[in-house]
Amino acid sequence: QKRAADRLAEPEEVIDRYRSTSATAEQDLMLQEIDRCVERVSDSERDRTIFWLYYQRGFTAADIAKLPKIGLSAKGVESCLHRLTKAVRMEVANRHSAGSFWNKGKWPPSTLGEQR
Repeated sequence: QKRAADRLAEPEEVIDRYRSTSATAEQDLMLQEIDRCVERVSDSERDRTIFWLYYQRGFTAADIAKLPKIGLSAKGVESCLHRLTKAVRMEVANRHSAGSFWNKGKWPPSTLGEQR
């Protein structure tokens, strides 16, 4: 019986590893973009902490409110999450709509010759 380290990887194993690495890399890039958006829409470290505890760590609003340094009720945490989520969604939508022509491989519409 050969040890796993002594045998060559099957092509399917290599492909699966590549896919999972690619998905992880894409997720990392997406999380970095979201993090930059959160930083742009809020200068409060507490609010950013609330956002990531909820969305990345799976804490509930009630769990977050129980943390001593948060200083908000569960309703206050929910309000903060709602405000930040809305702002981040708008930020992401604005960034992507501004570059939507480029993302689809199309040229933006020309404004040459139009009367202003």
